[in-house]
Amino acid sequence: MRRRDDPLFQSLVEEVDQAIINLQAARRLIADIERRADQAVLASQTLRQRERDAAAALSAGPSLRYAGMTVAEAALALGVGEEHVRRLLRRGELVGVPFGGRIGWRLSRDYVEQLIAEWRRAELAKAEARATRERDAAKRAAPARHRRPRKGAR
Repeated sequence: MRRRDDPLFQSLVEEVDQAIINLQAARRLIADIERRADQAVLASQTLRQRERDAAAALSAGPSLRYAGMTVAEAALALGVGEEHVRRLLRRGELVGVPFGGRIGWRLSRDYVEQLIAEWRRAELAKAEARATRERDAAKRAAPARHRRPRKGAR
């Protein structure tokens, strides 16, 4: 009897194949976990840097109570609604100073300008990615070119 015909050999080969498949899946899982951890570290670093920049902007210059942007001004500059800006401030996704009462929140003008530039860069990146996806989809969907038949050939 040849080795390949031996049931014990076949069973051993199947177990080795399954072990290889399991190892490949584990490697993919580990790579995914590492990628997510790297993204979380970058996001927290970006948030910490934003907070430092905002704190520096708050400490330097005139009082935000009079020189800072109101929620309405920031919403207009950012192109979102006032309540959305308030919600982002409450969540800590935007940095501002709550003065309370009728004065409300104030945001540094420099900070809002930085946010606008950051949001524009993100929008441009999204648009570029969308255009690339559409271009790739169009290439895949494009019909193959056919040659014209020669004269006299049928």
